Amino acid sequence: MKKYASMLFFSLALTGCATQQAHYKEHCSNLVYSLFCSDEVHPVEMSLDSSHAYNLAKQTSLVQNEENVLRDFSAQEIEQAKLRLNHLTANNKMIYGASDRIGENAHGIATRVQKELAKLAFESKFASSPVFIVELNAADYADKSTAMKYLVSKIDSAAKTLLSDVGDVTVVGGNDGFDHSLLAVRGRSIPIGLKRPIEHKNAGSYIDSVDVSITGTKGLYYSYGVLNSPTGEDLLVDPPSPLALSALMSNVSYEGFYKAYTKALPEGFYIYTPPFPTFQYDGITYVDFSEVVPAIYHQGKKYTFTVDK
Repeated sequence: MKKYASMLFFSLALTGCATQQAHYKEHCSNLVYSLFCSDEVHPVEMSLDSSHAYNLAKQTSLVQNEENVLRDFSAQEIEQAKLRLNHLTANNKMIYGASDRIGENAHGIATRVQKELAKLAFESKFASSPVFIVELNAADYADKSTAMKYLVSKIDSAAKTLLSDVGDVTVVGGNDGFDHSLLAVRGRSIPIGLKRPIEHKNAGSYIDSVDVSITGTKGLYYSYGVLNSPTGEDLLVDPPSPLALSALMSNVSYEGFYKAYTKALPEGFYIYTPPFPTFQYDGITYVDFSEVVPAIYHQGKKYTFTVDK
């Protein structure tokens, strides 16, 4: 426990804008994209006017859907939203309560941008939940089933290793068809995530084949969370959530958790997080109002949906 704050939640520097722009200049001008296997989700040209996070999300169902509400926000828009939210939440980072009360609080947000953020957080079918976006080089796996087992095992082992200084992680079967991961801490079992049992699952139901990566590299990849939004029937495994744990431990940082967690994952594992992330446990809804901007975490770095306008 004593090593928890120092080892688990640390800050990492973001990749510089110059590196991102060099990548886009290399790929956007001369890379001919071929279509994915889906008629609905297909490669989209990257743009220097978009954030790195949005350029990645544009290649997936996070953006390519009938809602299409996810976008980049300016620094000024975010600062205005933070000022209003600090007033509404009395500067409290976390709000606890029933879902309907949380929703009423969020919809008290007044400006256009704040309403957009609230819609992303509480109403969007595609962009309101943290989700994995994973792509694996197909040449490294015998088939989709092998790739699926590797994906789930790496997600599980990274979470258990990361949380080992806090408590033991156990997995119990639920009546909802999912296995639930529970963290034993301070005499309580805190839920941190869920996954489907994969022993008899058809990998093709969750793992897709694509011929362009979300960063624009041509090749055959096995993907999860790219062509389909990994929610509902398409959900195989969701990212572990630190929100219920942070209600017990004040040193738990949402941003720090996902930086540390994605640093422990292999290359090709991304996590999208919405604004005002929520988590329900034991009849209580936890909302972190300090996380105002949607983001994508990858390899220990946080990329926000923000641009200079």
